[in-house]
Amino acid sequence: MTARAGGWRLTVFVPPDADAGAVDRLRELRANVVACPREPGVLGDPAYLRLRQELKNGALPFTTQGPENGLAIEGGQTLGYELVTDLAGPRSAGGPGHLDHLIVQVGGGALASACIQALREAADFGALDRLPRIHTVQTTGAHPLERAYRRVRALLRGEPDPDAVRQAMARAAAHRSAFMRPWETQPHSVATGILDDETYDWRAVVEGMLLTGGRPLVVSEDSLVEANRLAVAQTGIPVDPTGSAGLAGLAGLRRSGAIGDDDRVAVLFTGLRR
Repeated sequence: MTARAGGWRLTVFVPPDADAGAVDRLRELRANVVACPREPGVLGDPAYLRLRQELKNGALPFTTQGPENGLAIEGGQTLGYELVTDLAGPRSAGGPGHLDHLIVQVGGGALASACIQALREAADFGALDRLPRIHTVQTTGAHPLERAYRRVRALLRGEPDPDAVRQAMARAAAHRSAFMRPWETQPHSVATGILDDETYDWRAVVEGMLLTGGRPLVVSEDSLVEANRLAVAQTGIPVDPTGSAGLAGLAGLRRSGAIGDDDRVAVLFTGLRR
């Protein structure tokens, strides 16, 4: 809708099995929808690879991948600002807000990266008393962020201080392919919106987890389905399995004892059933 309002011609690259309702809506808005099947032996999301080809030919990146379009991060930060505003409500009597844990579902990573930046700014300006622990959620069908986190964490001993974390991240960034690689098999999950072959904003998200003591979570299909059922039944919000994936992560953290009865936790619902 934004592209149409601005008079821009929009080409949208999608997987062959993209949601039919979303594709129909794109065509109603006169977007040029291009299906991008996977090619044998070629790693990476074919739609993203096609986008990169078009960018080389002079196209503008109207996309949610943070490394290609920084506006996606700035737009996502508003969710963090809204969260902080709510936290600083009457319960805190006008003082700084408080949050123990934030759980974010991750595909390409822009949402998590944006929230981390927003909450860091809030803590720096005193709107939050401190940064919460940042946890991320991916599926058993594809979890490249969790794999990258483990590889970076292996560079660190014990509970690392911020300087050690930043040094490890600098090393990882200089040897990207050793830490963040495209998922080797075609990913499948009911949470289709977080099936990115790579987590493009992985550096900011891994650093955010390490600095706050958070962790990456990998959840099963059964837990995603149950979390979605519970989310819709208890809130009445018609959230889709991608959008409620963070709740599956919360359930896992509760079962493990990592989140206690008195902890204050935020989960984002970000996708709508069509």
